[in-house]
Amino acid sequence: MNPRQQRAALLMQQGRFADAERELRLFLAEEPESAAGHAALALVMAQTGRMDEAQRAAEAAVREDPEWPYPHYVRGVVMLRRGRTDAARESAAAAIRLAPADADHHWLMSAAYLADKRWQEALDAAECGLAQDPDDVDCLNARAEALVGLGRKEDASAQLRGALARAPADAGTHANLGWSLLHAGKPREALHSFREALRLQPGLEHARAGIVEALKAHNPLYRLILGWFLWMSRLPVRTQFFIVFGMWVAMRVLRAVERSNPALGPYFFPIFIAYMAFAALTWIADPVFNLLLFLHPLGRHALDAGQKRHAVAVGLCLACSVGCLAAGLALREDALLLAALGWAFACAPVTSAFAARHPRARRILFGCSALLVACGLLWLIARPVIGRDAAQQDAWLALPLAMILGGVAATWFGGLIATIPRRD
Repeated sequence: MNPRQQRAALLMQQGRFADAERELRLFLAEEPESAAGHAALALVMAQTGRMDEAQRAAEAAVREDPEWPYPHYVRGVVMLRRGRTDAARESAAAAIRLAPADADHHWLMSAAYLADKRWQEALDAAECGLAQDPDDVDCLNARAEALVGLGRKEDASAQLRGALARAPADAGTHANLGWSLLHAGKPREALHSFREALRLQPGLEHARAGIVEALKAHNPLYRLILGWFLWMSRLPVRTQFFIVFGMWVAMRVLRAVERSNPALGPYFFPIFIAYMAFAALTWIADPVFNLLLFLHPLGRHALDAGQKRHAVAVGLCLACSVGCLAAGLALREDALLLAALGWAFACAPVTSAFAARHPRARRILFGCSALLVACGLLWLIARPVIGRDAAQQDAWLALPLAMILGGVAATWFGGLIATIPRRD
């Protein structure tokens, strides 16, 4: 290996990617046809978030030596990080064709299936890798994640404990065990695994996110909601949509039956209330419990900056809602009660905005949130000077009504636009 390549490899291990890039570019200036140099540069670019350059470097490595499996593997890793799972599987298949005995290539195939929630295919690919190397930690973790997706949580936990027996200092395995325990409804045990993962690798995002969920899961109400979220997360996006849409259709059918049979109203009313409460909780539970963690001396350190901003934004909307509700009940004014509902519904686009992965989708949703919040603030400012004129009061009620309608629209369309994959 060229001395520059050796220095670059050492710098990459130390996390000094800018220095590694400099060494690799100097090396490629001397040997522009080196597939190994282009592949290493692709990994450096991926680590620094420059995904377009990473893809170009990986494809250059494949062009320089298409019969070497490593460039195909590196291209697959880059494509996986870009969310292009079909291309990642294509590269994994090429690497497997050239070197079927390398467990890393089967892990890449499994990881690409996991990203698409194709649990059985992911399990099969991971087991192919384990057939080549029974101790491969990446394949063991991929198999455990697939087992969780298939609902085989106990098998997944046993798998991960076995992996930890082989590699007790692997932070990723500890984090995956924590998520497996969380899926199994064991937040206290999960919290221990997440803490161990962060002790071994302080910056591990997978473990930090798990700690947040494990802390919140100590609340019985959130534990129920978390169980719903985790169950839904194991389903394909299309199935999730049909479940939510099916619930809405069922409510519409019940409403039609109630209209034709008013005597059934008292029996259907609790169902409608439960549905509305559940729908509201699925939107605001996460930021509300993040807000509680933010106020907790230990929990606030587990939240990242985005979660803190999300919690504060939703908390302010809810504070306005509660304030309007209290004033409306005290003054017996329906307008204030309507405003309270408007502020509560404004939480939906705010939540969608913070959940969006695509930058353009995020900008659109933040713009909608800002517009609804502006409507609410304008109404609060204008209310003291509106006077008692009924026509003016009715006209100004258009603002809280707009907040309600905007919140309803966000409930349906916000979740869809928030799932647009990010293209780096």
